[in-house]
Amino acid sequence: MYRQRIRDFYDHLSRSYRKVADFIMSNYYEVSFMTAAQLAYAVGVDTTTVVRFSQRLGYNGYPELLQDIREQVRREIYASYDPQPLTQDDPAAIFKESAEQERHNISQMLVHNPPEHIETAAEMLADAQHILLIGEGYTASLAALAAQLLRHRGMS
Repeated sequence: MYRQRIRDFYDHLSRSYRKVADFIMSNYYEVSFMTAAQLAYAVGVDTTTVVRFSQRLGYNGYPELLQDIREQVRREIYASYDPQPLTQDDPAAIFKESAEQERHNISQMLVHNPPEHIETAAEMLADAQHILLIGEGYTASLAALAAQLLRHRGMS
């Protein structure tokens, strides 16, 4: 609700109010733990500016705005712990299952390979003049992605 209020009023806000609005929109998780004075300090305005900004949006004061921000944070946190059920043919379910399988595969690789083996592989990659990645079938795109990531890190 606070986001929509900020959007509705943004074009008519003063420069200092816009600074507060921009900070809240970009950092609402942090703001949910801030007092008006802390927010004012972070933005570089007076505490009264934060209170008046809240009132400009239609709240009685900063505590009411803060309550609205905290409610959004609470909803987002609960949504991550209580996700909506997905059907088997839903693309989001397919993606989620694939991502969870890859997380499991990486975890297993780390568990079953002692750190010295991983360090040795990393050293071999760092010392190699060229690295050739081959993938077939659905792994071809993974090989291409891995090659792109290695190129991005300056490896041939």
